[in-house]
Amino acid sequence: MNPNYLSKEELIYELSLRGINTDEEVQWLRKLFRTVVDRDVVPEARRLRGWDVNELYSYAERKIHELQEAVSKPEAPRSVSLSRVRTRLLHLRGHVRLL
Repeated sequence: MNPNYLSKEELIYELSLRGINTDEEVQWLRKLFRTVVDRDVVPEARRLRGWDVNELYSYAERKIHELQEAVSKPEAPRSVSLSRVRTRLLHLRGHVRLL
């Protein structure tokens, strides 16, 4: 998963799954995410205790809609858009699994 293609909201979620709760700037979150992944910190659903299930479901719906829009935009360079879609799809797949 390439953190350069994840939004701030997506990075916060991914870091929360790995036990890190922070709301910093996007570039810092991307650097932190890379560090955490390099250290093989495993995402765990139990770290989402206290999150509202309805909000998690709404988040998944919103991300599906965003992916649909991204796929339908032909103006982006194909290699970049495919990489972006792949990363965001991996993120969404993980999210849906935890639901």
